[in-house]
Amino acid sequence: MIKPTIRKSTILAALPLAATMLAPAAQATDGYFLNGVGAAAKGAGGVAIALPQDALSIAANPAAATELGHRIDGGLEVFIPRRGARINGNLAGLDGAYTANDTNPFVLPEFGYVRPVSDKVSLGIAIYAHGGMNTTYGSSPFAAFGETGTTGVDLKQVFITPTAAVRIAPGHSLGISAIGLAQGFRARGIGVFSAASADPANFTNR
Repeated sequence: MIKPTIRKSTILAALPLAATMLAPAAQATDGYFLNGVGAAAKGAGGVAIALPQDALSIAANPAAATELGHRIDGGLEVFIPRRGARINGNLAGLDGAYTANDTNPFVLPEFGYVRPVSDKVSLGIAIYAHGGMNTTYGSSPFAAFGETGTTGVDLKQVFITPTAAVRIAPGHSLGISAIGLAQGFRARGIGVFSAASADPANFTNR
């Protein structure tokens, strides 16, 4: 009686593993947020805090400036995401497939510069952008509610981080960055929700 019980337990334990092998692959992006700043960090899954490889590493760890010498690095990321929505069983008449890819591709620049000013002190700056996951629906999902024109949202951000770092002992540094941010947000074609806003006149298409 023991052997059949063991076999059943083994089969039951293997079922979750089998289920994961049969599941379709999930595909996604990090959206507005980069998985790393700089090509070296992106190639290592975002690693930069304890492994500075280029001047853009100071965006993750300001103290890294003392470990980079005198260098300048730049990059350009071209991001082409697919966005859309499918609505089924909606009693208000919104059913349909909607594509939000009317704006593509997105170009995200990045720039980093580090310079030692003494044997212990280094200065630098990193400039990089977030964005690329806006939505531009040529056919509005809210057309059934009377919405006309293009529907979508757009968020753009540019970070500017001047940095200073000092080596206090071999292998140990302290760093500080001031983070400046320029950003813009726009929403279009969502006037059907204006009644829920404290400022309906400035809620959309502004």
